[in-house]
Amino acid sequence: MQDNALGSTISSESKAHELLEELELHSRLDVRAAREKVTVAIDAAIEARPADIVRRGSLVVEGTARKLARQGVSTICKSPVEVGSVFYIEFHSSTLDLHPALAVCDRCVMLEPTAFGVHFQFAQAIELPQVDHEPAEPRPT
Repeated sequence: MQDNALGSTISSESKAHELLEELELHSRLDVRAAREKVTVAIDAAIEARPADIVRRGSLVVEGTARKLARQGVSTICKSPVEVGSVFYIEFHSSTLDLHPALAVCDRCVMLEPTAFGVHFQFAQAIELPQVDHEPAEPRPT
């Protein structure tokens, strides 16, 4: 009888260990997935130029970046952008330190005759900039 109880204890401990490992793995994956989905609201001018050498100097699409994520950026552009084309995106903002990035246009929707909602998917995930927030005013007690 004692062997059975001991075996049961060992089995319970190994099962608990397996469950803890599984919980740890899923927790890491959940945290990583949450980080990947973080977006930053921004207001930065952009220039998108075709990344291919032939059209590089012929077309510049100007717009304003509105939402930035590690995987891409949502913008409002003044002219349409060809979906599937690769662009070199430059950010112009005195408040954000963003390096130029290669990106593929994966969505272009006409909002108005001279305004297009364009989403660019980055070729490589970027590091999101730290957004400075105004320090909160102390509340009177």
